[in-house]
Amino acid sequence: MLNTSLLRPAGINDTTDRDGFATHSSPPDGLVAVSRIAYESTPLLTVQIRSGVFVFAGAGGNVTAIAGSRGPAIIDTGYGPRVEEIADGIVGAVGRAPRWVIDTHWHFDHTDGNVGAGNTVPVTSPSPMRAAPSRSQ
Repeated sequence: MLNTSLLRPAGINDTTDRDGFATHSSPPDGLVAVSRIAYESTPLLTVQIRSGVFVFAGAGGNVTAIAGSRGPAIIDTGYGPRVEEIADGIVGAVGRAPRWVIDTHWHFDHTDGNVGAGNTVPVTSPSPMRAAPSRSQ
């Protein structure tokens, strides 16, 4: 016998289909658009993790700068429109502009700044993700 107490009444939640699966669960402009708005208005926080290692948070995915004798490497580049702000923060923290960029994965909040950073420094990423930025997120 079918337990009708588990069935949703028609019209109660139009975001699910008859099977109860979500038909949509993100804002009309998408989660990326909503995230970009949040990243624009969030202050950039700089935290020194240890000597020569800094994390910059608030502009998308965290950006990490690691000072080295040949120049700093940055791990991920964060949100694109804030690249200049992040770069200034890196120079202020480690005293030099980044020499290398290393991407951890292809999500826009980690790689959006590659366009700006990649104009002056080489960008390295794991081989499976090299084609990924051209795909829709």
